[in-house]
Amino acid sequence: TDAEKTSTLANITPTQSMEEGLKDVSLAVEAATENQNIKLKIFESMDKFAPASCILASNTSSISITALAAETKRPDFVIGMHFMNPVPVMRLVEVIRGARTSDATCDAVKALCARLGNYTLGWCHDALRFRCGWPVRLKVIRRTIEKPAGLSVMWTEVWYRSASPISRT
Repeated sequence: TDAEKTSTLANITPTQSMEEGLKDVSLAVEAATENQNIKLKIFESMDKFAPASCILASNTSSISITALAAETKRPDFVIGMHFMNPVPVMRLVEVIRGARTSDATCDAVKALCARLGNYTLGWCHDALRFRCGWPVRLKVIRRTIEKPAGLSVMWTEVWYRSASPISRT
């Protein structure tokens, strides 16, 4: 609606300085292109300029949250928030824990997603997820069409190894 648009735009403050933009935030979400070097530089800067209590999140679908967290002095405050596309329609967020992401960080992100009206896909563990997950799963299905008896075992194995929230919950 027009009222929602006006309200949303009123909450946006443009800036050309990461230092200025991050000085008073409690959550910063990086959504740069899927290039690890670019994301590592952004996380290094976010860590430098954001308050010590700020959660640093990435919208990555393929880069390790643990690797991004290693560029910071607060790996317990680093998490993945992969918003599914198209974001206004899907309302799903894959939440990815890094090796040192704290329970408090996970709980805060889950609560935020709920306030935004999004559903979380559980706590996915840090792994290559969407970049290779579905192509691998489809390959298993194609291979098992000829041998249906093995489908359940292979599907479970691939699903588990791809860090599916269903297998982890």
